Amino acid sequence: LRSILEETLLETMYDIPGRDDVAKVVVTRECVVDDDVAPEVVTLGADRRAS
Repeated sequence: LRSILEETLLETMYDIPGRDDVAKVVVTRECVVDDDVAPEVVTLGADRRAS
């Protein structure tokens, strides 16, 4: 499980630390199964509007 998540989040793990506007990262089944689908990055503004 760990290696699957690390592979799925590899790019995201390097991009997120440089951003201040990230509330969460959503990993869906499609992200894990299809390498062309990236995890969804939810920004702070988008997260507040959704709640």
